[in-house]
Amino acid sequence: SIYVDIQDCDCTPFIPNAFTPNGDGQNDAFTVILDCYPQQFSLSIYNRYGQRVFSTFDRDKGWDGSYKYIPADAGTYFYQLQYRTPNGVFRMYKGDIILFR
Repeated sequence: SIYVDIQDCDCTPFIPNAFTPNGDGQNDAFTVILDCYPQQFSLSIYNRYGQRVFSTFDRDKGWDGSYKYIPADAGTYFYQLQYRTPNGVFRMYKGDIILFR
């Protein structure tokens, strides 16, 4: 007999386009969900003036919608996601997200 173990090496991110950090327990943080454990990971969030309001190297950490411990204004923000897949392939995604209050 032969045992075949299938692994998804695509490492495709799920990136939400909006979140509501209002403390109700639903969509309270902007978090990128990956179906793999990347070798490297970097996520940065910028406001409309190009000022970085959040950054992390931890794939499990999300943005809670605050900047310097003060709730950020509702509106459109921009993200830049960079990571290296388990196979060593570099991926980069850019886009926008909406923070609703």
